[in-house]
Amino acid sequence: MLNRYRGLGAAGGLEYRFYGGTLFSDAPAIPPGAVLNRYDVPYLAGGRVLWETPFGLRLGGSALALRLNTNLTVPGAAGSPPMTAEEDVPFVLWLASAEYSVRDLLLAGEFGHWHADIDITGRPETSITNERFYAMATYRAAAWFWPGVYYSSLLSDIHKPLTRDNYQHDFAATLRIDLNPYWLVKLEGHYIDGTTDVPPALNGDTAPEMLARQWFLFLIKTTAYF
Repeated sequence: MLNRYRGLGAAGGLEYRFYGGTLFSDAPAIPPGAVLNRYDVPYLAGGRVLWETPFGLRLGGSALALRLNTNLTVPGAAGSPPMTAEEDVPFVLWLASAEYSVRDLLLAGEFGHWHADIDITGRPETSITNERFYAMATYRAAAWFWPGVYYSSLLSDIHKPLTRDNYQHDFAATLRIDLNPYWLVKLEGHYIDGTTDVPPALNGDTAPEMLARQWFLFLIKTTAYF
């Protein structure tokens, strides 16, 4: 991995990072009766560039490329021998971000684009293109009190129809309360339209396309520093 910072004088500074290798992760869920022969990430490479300007603006960009390989044996139809299936999924992901801080106001936003080509033995090759973004504003009204708002959007596959299980729009209001220098509490209220990326297991195994399109979420979080 290469990680460097270079001063740019009156233009601020530039931080850049490049890395490569592989990734170790838990094996995915497989169909009943199947045997997982191999699951690995043969390569992973990426980098990030961050420009720190002298007037409170930070601009960044990152990219990542990796491949997932899965090989498993699945039971054949009645009277047929087992079959071996190979799945190769190369991913290319990139993300652009911006953050601006002036006095007690912080503005931030990101946009991400994820693309995967899926090649499974015996099936036509398919692809998925995922897009997501958010915009956020936070204001320090007092040393201990930080209200904020943000909007985020997720489109699971830009090539599919805009059904509730393919998108999610999240409008949120937040309050951060610093109880002391070592302990804070954060309250969040969310109005959400869409059900993509909602695990069925959290809703009685109900499929996302069968859930209510509009829903609300309230969270209380706390963080302590030691």
